[in-house]
Amino acid sequence: MRGLYKNMNGKYVFFDIDGTIYDYAGGVSPSAGEAIRLLKANGHHPVLCTGRTKVMIFDEIMDLGFEGIIAGAGTYIEWQGKQLKFVELSHGDLVRVVTCLAENGFASYPEGHECFYYDKDYVENGVDEIYRIYQRHIPDHISPIDLNSEMHVSKVSASYTPQSNRDAVIEVLGDDFGWVDHNGVLFETIPKYASKGSAVKELMEYLGADMEDTYAFGDSFNDREMLQAVRYGVLMGNAKESLKKLVPLHTEALRENGVYNALKRFGLI
Repeated sequence: MRGLYKNMNGKYVFFDIDGTIYDYAGGVSPSAGEAIRLLKANGHHPVLCTGRTKVMIFDEIMDLGFEGIIAGAGTYIEWQGKQLKFVELSHGDLVRVVTCLAENGFASYPEGHECFYYDKDYVENGVDEIYRIYQRHIPDHISPIDLNSEMHVSKVSASYTPQSNRDAVIEVLGDDFGWVDHNGVLFETIPKYASKGSAVKELMEYLGADMEDTYAFGDSFNDREMLQAVRYGVLMGNAKESLKKLVPLHTEALRENGVYNALKRFGLI
């Protein structure tokens, strides 16, 4: 990153959530929160860009004051409270995805704009930490999967079990969906037409803003397109080594003030 630190105004800075500005163990990084506050004070524009659907973004994250939100891995875009894009899976596609995942040993979490759904049988077996997290944070917005009822879903994530067969899922769904494997713990199925990177470009086009004025921070393979779409894509120090080989700009880890330090070096705060 050295040599890139310029003091320029009116930049657009996109932030992943998990592993970038927040983790479940410690919540929002205080230094990242301060960096976002300083960005706004200096006339820049912080934007969330997350794989989570909007209902899954906890209040402590929303309260940081983002001007824009890209959620659901690019299936939803909002700017200053105005909804610009919102797409959902058809019921047929939802049934197809959840059924395929179940048949190949995964426990699904369909993610909607207003509801997070979970596999009731998996929860009742007492092994579902993801359910417990969302039950604690958004208890009024979670519901068991019921494919015979009306469900509004933008993407589907799923937990690995000892019976999971990822390759079989990709073989069946790969022509119509993209996917991200989160370290063999969570498997994310995303509509082919959506990505964080394409949503960044859509928002910038809507704003009539220049992609040269864009920065982004992320830590996972589902951030790769976002990091490559912007002018300066910065990978967190806690990212996997295999991803670090694909993204040239790096900063320190989440709990080592990585976001704050990088924005300071860029001269944005």
